[in-house]
Amino acid sequence: MGKKGFPLTYKKISEYALAIIRANGRKDKSIGIHWAQRFVQHYATQIGAKTCTLLDKTCTKALNSTNVSAHFTLLSKTMQKYEIVAHNLYNCDETGCPLNVPFCHKVVVSAKSKHTKSVQNASKEHITVLEFICANGSTLPPVVIFPGELLRSNWLQKNPLEAK
Repeated sequence: MGKKGFPLTYKKISEYALAIIRANGRKDKSIGIHWAQRFVQHYATQIGAKTCTLLDKTCTKALNSTNVSAHFTLLSKTMQKYEIVAHNLYNCDETGCPLNVPFCHKVVVSAKSKHTKSVQNASKEHITVLEFICANGSTLPPVVIFPGELLRSNWLQKNPLEAK
């Protein structure tokens, strides 16, 4: 397991192994291309490789049972207070799909681990998808926003208050 209990990729294991070799005075420039895979196979009773999905670091910090419970408690109270009915309540979720970054990859984890996620930094270039779901179960078509190459002058709005 890597820093703060997050799983390691084969690449990171190879980098750590090479650093240990160099720390012991050897001048090796690389180790075998499949060294990390063979290392995991050798210690298969203790560690294993799993395919996992990637989460952004900010999502991993915010998604916990305390925050989720508090959110739904506040939502319930607000709906009751303002007499909001389910067919008038929508959730809009913005999802960024990073370009040239896989959504999942193999990581090395404890052999006892059933589920795992890997954390990544947000990509600067991504496609944004907006999803709209009503509390009654109905949905609206998603909106997909692709990265732009140019800003057209006719897209600019008059901004007399200079809002940002």
